[in-house]
Amino acid sequence: MDVSLIMAIEMSAQPFKSFAFDGILGLGLSSLAVSSSFSLFDVFSKREGSSSHFGVYLTEGEDGEESEVAMGGYNAKRLMEPLVWSPVAKQDLGYWQVRILHVRINGKTLDVCEDGTCHGVVDTGSSHLGVPAPYDKEFASLLSQEAVDILDCRLADAPTIEIELPGVNLTIHPETYMRRLPLREGVTVGSAKGVSMESPDAKKASGGDAVILLSANVNTSSGGAMRGTGHNASQHASVIESTTQETALPQQQAVKRFCRPKMMPVTMSAPLGPKLFILGEPVLHRYYTVYDWATPRIGFGLAASRRNLDGPLASRPDADRRGSLPEGVDTILMQQRLDIHSDSLDSGGADSFGWTEDDDSDTSAFAQTFVDVDHGDHVDHVALSPCGSYCRLVADVCQC
Repeated sequence: MDVSLIMAIEMSAQPFKSFAFDGILGLGLSSLAVSSSFSLFDVFSKREGSSSHFGVYLTEGEDGEESEVAMGGYNAKRLMEPLVWSPVAKQDLGYWQVRILHVRINGKTLDVCEDGTCHGVVDTGSSHLGVPAPYDKEFASLLSQEAVDILDCRLADAPTIEIELPGVNLTIHPETYMRRLPLREGVTVGSAKGVSMESPDAKKASGGDAVILLSANVNTSSGGAMRGTGHNASQHASVIESTTQETALPQQQAVKRFCRPKMMPVTMSAPLGPKLFILGEPVLHRYYTVYDWATPRIGFGLAASRRNLDGPLASRPDADRRGSLPEGVDTILMQQRLDIHSDSLDSGGADSFGWTEDDDSDTSAFAQTFVDVDHGDHVDHVALSPCGSYCRLVADVCQC
């Protein structure tokens, strides 16, 4: 089978330096390809005797479960029920896109799709559920819950999302749409802009997305010197050290933490938008999906995952509703906020921190946090550093 490929010989450090994978396999419809020879599945499906289907089984990698892509058919053993099909909409745009008729949260129909213009792109490369802005704020408000003593937010007693497609009604529970770790009040994760189709010039003018940071508690902004909010910040090379000497807070000063959905705003103009959802892992961790290249259409069926086989938490009164922290990140809920301002990277400023001015997109900032632990007879000065996927995505404090 002869397929044309594109090879990257040079990539920016951000965001590719933080990725573990070696490449991207594009399985979008052929109209997105440079030409038909660059469309892997188009070439594959034209082979004699080949099926026009491929199937995707996505897991979170827990309890030994592994994800799987089946080419030239699908794996029926991964299904708990028969497939139900929904036709691809706007196929000339090249995306695996479906119409969305209605969206409900806990049985209540939201206004967002009642004008009949909503669509959703099924995206195996997205870890979030994308919601068209500004409706994402309503979704976040309805789905967020105070964590209280919950350590694994996927176990929270939170609303059910229903996404109704032509022929299919998708139901999504907090087990797949909630972020695992509770977030401190006021802390947000990810880009506030989410997904947009702004031109590079517009992004540069607005200052958006020039620097991509994976740490939830590190912000970039212009104006003022580099400083730490709430801490005394001293610069050592390219590291900002912040020290806090807090002992256990009195009960009345306890910090509230919240369970929040894995969600991002989507701002797209026509013809993709403006009311475009991105159906990422919160949907795909629950449903096995099959993509029919010939029709085209998408089949959905409950995946035969451990979570689905156990059934929804609401149907199991004796189920654990508190959970536990992932191994090695028991200190992550000590989240502290540190603001890093980017104007120190102007002419002359970058050299003082050992940073290069050659390419703004390669600029990174790192925060080192220290915590004083009072044992009564002695105090330990413990260094906490960002490490592991949970720490990079959720907080700037993590014990390695």
